[in-house]
Amino acid sequence: MTTVLVDDQQLQRYGFRVLLDSMPETEVVASLTEREREILVAIGKGWTNSEVAARFVVAESTVKTHVGRVLAKIGARDRVQAVIFAYDQGIARPGAG
Repeated sequence: MTTVLVDDQQLQRYGFRVLLDSMPETEVVASLTEREREILVAIGKGWTNSEVAARFVVAESTVKTHVGRVLAKIGARDRVQAVIFAYDQGIARPGAG
């Protein structure tokens, strides 16, 4: 596994901080439903869609829908940015998978 450190300037360049800068981060997290927060925790732990589906006993297509909604609400382009967001918010932490 390779660890890549990304600073705020790099995040801004890719647009990840646009939504976060427009409202307090606590509001972003508060805008997530309980299930979306659970999905964000799972993403932060590095779980695949299949693993999330099995653990929450839902269809993988349902997980994909939840993941898409989480990414949209937090302003992340992909799962990597969602993991960074989860770490920054204290929702997940390295090695807690």
